[in-house]
Amino acid sequence: MTADKRQLKDRITRIAQGQQTRAAALFLVLALAAGVCAVTFTGAKADGETGGVRSLTGDELAYFNEEFFNQEGTYSIRNQFLNSLYEKPEDIDLFELFYCGTGIDAPMTDEELRQVGSFDTAGELICPVDKMSVEAINQVLLENTGLTLEETGRIGMDYFQYLPEYDAYYHSHGDTNYFSGVNITAGERVGDTIRLYYDDTFHVDGWKCVTLEEQADGSYWFVSNQPSERPAIPTVYPEPVLTIPLTDLTPWAGDHGGHSAPE
Repeated sequence: MTADKRQLKDRITRIAQGQQTRAAALFLVLALAAGVCAVTFTGAKADGETGGVRSLTGDELAYFNEEFFNQEGTYSIRNQFLNSLYEKPEDIDLFELFYCGTGIDAPMTDEELRQVGSFDTAGELICPVDKMSVEAINQVLLENTGLTLEETGRIGMDYFQYLPEYDAYYHSHGDTNYFSGVNITAGERVGDTIRLYYDDTFHVDGWKCVTLEEQADGSYWFVSNQPSERPAIPTVYPEPVLTIPLTDLTPWAGDHGGHSAPE
């Protein structure tokens, strides 16, 4: 009877130990599952989805050189975003950006011109006057930075004359600071961030890097424009053209309908 009790006790002990082992295993499985769910629902990316730096293709560089900047036959306001250095769009020098206006037509009344124009003794206007309504300024800034004038540091705006009754700024000048051409020779992309490299031959002060951020609608916002070292990225713009020299070619001496090529 004592032996039977001992065997029964041992059996109960083994069952309890087995249940503890299974419970521990179940806890481990649940913990691992919870970890996987946490990664999934917090948006963590699996290996291979994190992306990396890639060089822009020749076609992409052609777009930025020929369509985004340097729009032929028109005043390209985007070129003017290269006229100052800034680490964030709030710090863009707006005097340099809008020195030649917004690029948006803004007719002026005689009364406006009388208040802001410069006239000689004969009453003739000395210099042309650019009018920049706050509405037009906001349009340019929103399209290219996502900011309004009030959301910027308003750097340089004090150099313009403001008429509150027209809610517009004016600039009378006879010169220009138009950034007439930029040659983006290399670029790279990381996610939605695009870095474009160019030798600033307008200000003649070395290499620069202008950074853009692509938006959901395919447009681009200016993020920064900073001095840069000459890029180590292989220059692929313009695309190299394959040329085949013809000087070493010899006439083909094959069969031409039963006739040999003349010697």
